[in-house]
Amino acid sequence: MTDRCARSSPRGFSIFELLVILALITLIAAWSVPALIPTIQSRSLTAAADQFEQDMGRACQVAMAEDVVVDVEFIRVVRNGERDPKFVGYAFWKWLSDGERYPLGKTEWLADGFVFGESHSTLLRDGASERETRVFSELEQTGEVVRFSIFPNGETSLPSRSDQDNWHVTIYRDSNRQALPDNFVAFRINQTNAHVISYQP
Repeated sequence: MTDRCARSSPRGFSIFELLVILALITLIAAWSVPALIPTIQSRSLTAAADQFEQDMGRACQVAMAEDVVVDVEFIRVVRNGERDPKFVGYAFWKWLSDGERYPLGKTEWLADGFVFGESHSTLLRDGASERETRVFSELEQTGEVVRFSIFPNGETSLPSRSDQDNWHVTIYRDSNRQALPDNFVAFRINQTNAHVISYQP
């Protein structure tokens, strides 16, 4: 007598069914990942911009609160095997009464692929009060440094312009082209009070 209550063993997926499921997952990933890339890049850009704006604000506060001169430096080096050097780092230094210059925090490097665009940054092209070449031991290379200073009264060493807010630097993902990309963040720096305003399209 057969046991009618006996359970049949569960049937697993066939190879064909597994291949169909894998194909569907691949198609969904192929459609969704490219759509997510601009969002991820935009968030990375916003994070880099926020960090720079906070650091600039802190440099101004230190200059005025501690009655010291603070140098703002932009660093141009070759990164990740690229051929041409680009502005990808920045640092702040404060001058003390003993005539020595000390770092105000660590050197910051923009996330991979992002740059301070020289062709779209009046400050990097024309505004810096000093330029020099320096060896960066952590990168094992020589790079260019462009700097301006923030004074204790809030003024800067940026040259006088008719439009006081027209000194600016721009961060964007490097595309190796002259045209400004659609997604960027620009910082306008007032030459008389070092006030920073950021804007993003």
